[in-house]
Amino acid sequence: MQRHDHRLPDVWLGANFWSRTGGPLMWRHYSPTVVREELSALADHGLTMTRSFFYWPDFQPAPERLDEEKVSHFADFLAAHAELGMTTVPTFIVGHMSGENWDPSWRAGRPIYSDVWMVSQQAWFIEHLTARFADHPAIAGWLISNEIPIYGGQAPEPVVTAWARLMVQAVRAGGGRQPVSIGDGAWGLEVSGHDSGFSVRRLAELTDFVGPHVYAMETDVIRSHLKAAFICELAAVGDRPVVLEEFGLSSDFATGAKAERFYRQFLFTTLTAGATGWIAWNNTDYDDLAAQRPYSHHPFEMHFGITDSRGRPKPPLKALEEFSGVLAAIELTRCRRADVDAALVVPSYLSAGYPFHDEAQRRLAAAHGEQAYIAAREAGLPVGVVREEEDGGLPGGYRLYLLPSVKELAGPSWLQLAELARGGATVYVSYCAGESPDQRGPWWSATEELFGVRNDLAYGLNDPVDDVVTIRFTADFGDIRAGQTLEFTAAGNENSRAYLPVEVIDGRVVAVDRNGRPMIVVKEHGSGRAVLSTIPVEHFAARRRGANPEDTWRLYQALASMASIPRPLGVDDPRVLVDSLERDDGVVFHILVSEHPDRARIRLDGQPGLIKPDGLTDLDGEPVGDSVLLDPYGVAVLRSGAGDAESTGGMSGTGPHDDRLRLQRPFTFGVATAAYQIEGAAAEGGRGPSIWDTFSHTPGRTLGGDTGDVACDHYHRFASDIALMAELGVDAYRMSISWPRVQPEGTGRLNPEGIAFYRRVLTMLREHGIRPVVTLYHWDLPQPLQDAGGWTVRETAAAFARYAATMAREFDDLAVDWTTLNEPWCSAFLGHCSGVHAPGVTDPATSLLVAHHLNLAHGMAIARIRGELGSRARCSVALNLHVTRPADPDDPADVAAAERIGTLGNDVFLAPMLEGRLPDALVAATSALTDWSFVTDGDLAVIHQPLDLLGVNYYSSNVVRRRRATDPRNSGGHGDTGVSPWPGCDDITFLDPTGPLTAMGCNIDPDALTELLVGLGRRFPGLPLMITENGAAFPDGADAEGRVEDVERIGYLEQHLAAVGRARQSGADVRGYFLWSLLDNFEWSWGYTRRFGIVHVDYRTLRRTPKASFAWYRDLIGSRVLTID
Repeated sequence: MQRHDHRLPDVWLGANFWSRTGGPLMWRHYSPTVVREELSALADHGLTMTRSFFYWPDFQPAPERLDEEKVSHFADFLAAHAELGMTTVPTFIVGHMSGENWDPSWRAGRPIYSDVWMVSQQAWFIEHLTARFADHPAIAGWLISNEIPIYGGQAPEPVVTAWARLMVQAVRAGGGRQPVSIGDGAWGLEVSGHDSGFSVRRLAELTDFVGPHVYAMETDVIRSHLKAAFICELAAVGDRPVVLEEFGLSSDFATGAKAERFYRQFLFTTLTAGATGWIAWNNTDYDDLAAQRPYSHHPFEMHFGITDSRGRPKPPLKALEEFSGVLAAIELTRCRRADVDAALVVPSYLSAGYPFHDEAQRRLAAAHGEQAYIAAREAGLPVGVVREEEDGGLPGGYRLYLLPSVKELAGPSWLQLAELARGGATVYVSYCAGESPDQRGPWWSATEELFGVRNDLAYGLNDPVDDVVTIRFTADFGDIRAGQTLEFTAAGNENSRAYLPVEVIDGRVVAVDRNGRPMIVVKEHGSGRAVLSTIPVEHFAARRRGANPEDTWRLYQALASMASIPRPLGVDDPRVLVDSLERDDGVVFHILVSEHPDRARIRLDGQPGLIKPDGLTDLDGEPVGDSVLLDPYGVAVLRSGAGDAESTGGMSGTGPHDDRLRLQRPFTFGVATAAYQIEGAAAEGGRGPSIWDTFSHTPGRTLGGDTGDVACDHYHRFASDIALMAELGVDAYRMSISWPRVQPEGTGRLNPEGIAFYRRVLTMLREHGIRPVVTLYHWDLPQPLQDAGGWTVRETAAAFARYAATMAREFDDLAVDWTTLNEPWCSAFLGHCSGVHAPGVTDPATSLLVAHHLNLAHGMAIARIRGELGSRARCSVALNLHVTRPADPDDPADVAAAERIGTLGNDVFLAPMLEGRLPDALVAATSALTDWSFVTDGDLAVIHQPLDLLGVNYYSSNVVRRRRATDPRNSGGHGDTGVSPWPGCDDITFLDPTGPLTAMGCNIDPDALTELLVGLGRRFPGLPLMITENGAAFPDGADAEGRVEDVERIGYLEQHLAAVGRARQSGADVRGYFLWSLLDNFEWSWGYTRRFGIVHVDYRTLRRTPKASFAWYRDLIGSRVLTID
């Protein structure tokens, strides 16, 4: 059966943030420099987000007024996050913090939840702050309050829920679309048994996640380590993701090593309990604020930081960094909790609010559940924590039901337990009289039918037990053999230290105490059974200091054996907690958490398990053998199952027959453009002419004589275009730098206006949290270089390498992703063979020389960029790779034709760049044109540079055959000047495409994309792939209301993203997808007659109108789930 496993779209791992410059008063003493230092310290250790606070007295100094200085500080705070690729979750009503309540002076004691005017002021505050920042990419979510039950007090549940509904609506009214929650700490009835009015279940109906705050102290080490995990299980009652909004400890309360241990245990045990976010309290210490409240009267509050007051890491940050690495390695967003066969039942009495039922009894039910959860974990028995329905009812489908130390269960549930047993389940119930003298005794029914016993109680009296209860098994019980004993130390008060005396009717006694009294009774029910423990073993342990591990785990292990529930691993040690996560490619991660105070070697084959030790590896893929060595209170993460591919993140199915594909981060979503196609301003800002200016101004070269002089006027409108990208929600933007804009001559002096322009663009992208991916050459060679020979001379390759190094140096602070060339095949063969592209040369032999010089330029540029930036740079190239199929797969001539096109279309660049070789097939195919003597010694070594990524541009596929006499000429969809763009292939015919076509006349063949990606993955293992261009032109037109319903484009994109998913499932390491294109634009020799954009551009007014595909892509990015029809 499935356990609760609700997740946010992204994993949150971060810290609650007050700057050391002022703690809660940081906005009065705001330092941009210090904030960036503090955030960098977190980011450097793998943390990706913070929780931040609008300190209410400062941000709303008067009714319906915001303090603009504080608001501007917060805007800079967001910019600092964006610069580091971090996000934050702001908290609005910050009236309580760190042991003190902080009131706006104008509140004047008004009730927070029920005073109409006061409620309206809170809603105004939330709505207006949300409106200021809702569209900022650094906003990950929203919290209404911080621990408001402490600040606003308790109130009846209907009042609290009504208040919360209005506050959440205020976020939505302000434009906040991100996940929102209340920030109350999830201390409500369903978790704690205390009714504060803040119902976890009711508030979850209004919100997107539940956020426990966990600081409980304990008297037992293992209970301390698992407390937050059990709280996560209980907090999932609302069927919402669980985010640990606050947890941590003051270093005044624990030494460094013990603090690190606590963090490690907390993180990994809650990971397997279904948590999806962790926000530590807090980022820094505050030693310089000892005289400031709250630190003056709560001095220990100064030292909850994961860095000290000088920004140096403290031991908990080491545990967080380790945890961050594990989350990345297992790709948590692709994982789900392993299914279970055992249910731990939480009685409805915990939260139903039945009449004449007090809080002490509710808290006792929670304590018993927690102790049973601990014993199950010690037994290697993962459980699903399930709740009895109000007035009775239990979920079916489990093999084992655990009802620990039960005093109360609703009447219908007792009857259902017998039905479950008859259906094949093992039902275990242990008795507890409860700690209250009122109505002391079992609130049970049907004990004779269920257990085969009749209780032998005397009214108003209980039956005490010895200080230590030793039970001896008189018959085999699961894997416990007759004659073995278990020992339980009694605890509790005078009411609860008792057992249930019974008269056995048709049950079977399998264990007795030293006095021969029945302790364990079993009654068979068909293929199932009911098991009664007459002593409250879980209660005893729950009420003892240092109890764990105690022998309840052996009892549970035996119950699992009786229920035929195997262990995932053969670990037989109650001080090693084992649970599993399953990734969507079939890999299983086994998480072992040690409760040993010393280093311990743990055998993995001590008992039979589903997973054999020889199938286990560590996260690096190294076999672990039959044992693993765990540090004191340490953690090991092991994996089994081959999976479909090496773990890389991103896109995969949610199940073997699912119709959805998940595209979770780190899978990158982006859009792409090119400078000449969108910028315009061809003669502005010091820009020099390019070969495309010359080409497009030559009559007959483009349809309608169109040029890029104005294009989309992005040069003047880049801010609004970036705003569109922010609205779209993209992770990254693939753009190109116009070489003649920054270096008009192609060599020598730089154009400061051009440099400034791209600095503004890159800065704005970073401010919006959009990662720039910079292409250095997208076909706009400076005309002076062309006049000197262009790509036909080696010097142009050298000039390009110098230009690449200069750009890397100029924009080092703003970009890390550098693509050398876009589609060099087009530059070489469309530009110099068929001549349909600039510079319009029609010489097949020259095109091959150009291809080599482009290869050289790529290799020389990579070397220069790495020389400037070292490992900071991520380098790639974007190739338009061809999938070419033979018309007749059984005809050797057709097969040879397809292979030759593959050589001319793909290997001409792939082989030199990625394998350092010139393909023999290429030399043979073009031998009538050139002897390739221009490839000099050392050239291939220069070209063959290591890449961080291979960019793949894909639009359509081709079908070819050996030319027949009657075949018409066809260039494979690349235009026709009378000269084919395929040198040495005049004897090959490209067949006209069939089926649905795009406006470019290209076929729609998503299966070819899958084939291409899978083939690349197998040919170049270890090299990540990125779809750097994919899209389609269709005859878009606005309707009477100005809308563009481009359903054909949406269909095309859906099919090709699904193709990417299939490739991933087949082992291709595809890291992301850049849609071509953001805007309708100048489509080269087609001019403005072909539209690829998801934003319509009116070329007369330059007005931008997002198409239906824009909204579709925005929604896809938001959900990161693609539904496949």
